[in-house]
Amino acid sequence: KEVIFMNMFSCKEVKEVVISLMGEQKVKDKIYVAGGIVPWILSGNDSGRKHGDIDIVVEKDDMGTVREFLRDKGYYKVEFDSMSFPFNVDQTDHGVEVLIKGIPVNFAPFEVRGNDITQRNFSIAELGGFNALLTATLKDISVEDYITDYKLDDGLEIGSYTVEVVRAAKEKSDREKDLVDLREIDRMGIDYERYSRVKPSVQDMKIDFIAEDLQV
Repeated sequence: KEVIFMNMFSCKEVKEVVISLMGEQKVKDKIYVAGGIVPWILSGNDSGRKHGDIDIVVEKDDMGTVREFLRDKGYYKVEFDSMSFPFNVDQTDHGVEVLIKGIPVNFAPFEVRGNDITQRNFSIAELGGFNALLTATLKDISVEDYITDYKLDDGLEIGSYTVEVVRAAKEKSDREKDLVDLREIDRMGIDYERYSRVKPSVQDMKIDFIAEDLQV
């Protein structure tokens, strides 16, 4: 399939979309921004680098409300919904992706199971080059260490991955852009007790992957 999205976006453009979403009454308490944009939203600084899509995590039971919100806003397209994939035979929710101001925004469900968290996600051929379903399992991590609410200098409260989870994930990836984000996180400072708890869970995360081409 033809890939229709290969663009990158400025830090300012990405932050504007995230802040706009966090101000939406219907979903603001149900969505948590993830990935490399997190430290730059919290610090208010500009990364000076380009960013790709926006990752948002959502508790599984709140995905219905999120989909309803996206439909109301005119963002939702059924072909960008993991539930519409023919090879998603057991109809497990792996999320939905939309375009907001031209930027792909991925809403991915997570589920707390005892001391573990299951985080699901997916890839769309038109946006990423292939169709696939992904399931990540983080062992021995509390939801309070995984996501939290932060208050920005202007008073806006946003939900996001904890900076400690972002730091552990960035250390694991160790790409050039991750080093830029890590420097900002270290400049801001972290809770080292929380970091010591989440680092093993993030770095030992198990990922299961089902690609459309592997189906028979």
